[in-house]
Amino acid sequence: MVLDADITAPPAVVWDFLNDPTRRGLWMAGTQWSSADRVNGRTGPGARNHCAHGKNETAIETVLDWKPFDYVTVKQAPDEKKYITMTQRLIPSADGRSTHLHFTIQGNMGKLPNFIAKQMLRYFMRSTHFPESVARLAQLVNHQAAGAAPPAGFTFATAAGGSNFATSIG
Repeated sequence: MVLDADITAPPAVVWDFLNDPTRRGLWMAGTQWSSADRVNGRTGPGARNHCAHGKNETAIETVLDWKPFDYVTVKQAPDEKKYITMTQRLIPSADGRSTHLHFTIQGNMGKLPNFIAKQMLRYFMRSTHFPESVARLAQLVNHQAAGAAPPAGFTFATAAGGSNFATSIG
């Protein structure tokens, strides 16, 4: 699965919203993120985050590769047999004031045949409303980049104002 969004903020700002567990909860609806293990006290390869979502559902996220402001690759797993691997690549605009965000997501659904596993991954990504979460991310970052704090009770529209958003699930 591939997902892309254009965000009107520099890569460093987008990076912070993608990787700060507290900020992730702002744009990933229905999730609560927290830091877990940190290698040498810092985020980098081997660092782990914890995600609580749904009714008694959790996942551990492990950072596999980390190049700040360029890309991060993580493995999210509810257990050892099922997981998704996601690379989030940030591509700055020519003037450095906006970012093209490119997600590549692959999964392993255990011992299921590949054609069924692909269908399950598509279903999982749709059922967790991940494309809508990325649109909320774009809207939140764009709002901050404009110098305004979100008002109390701020809710996000599905389409991110000021952002182009595309997804390909196939």
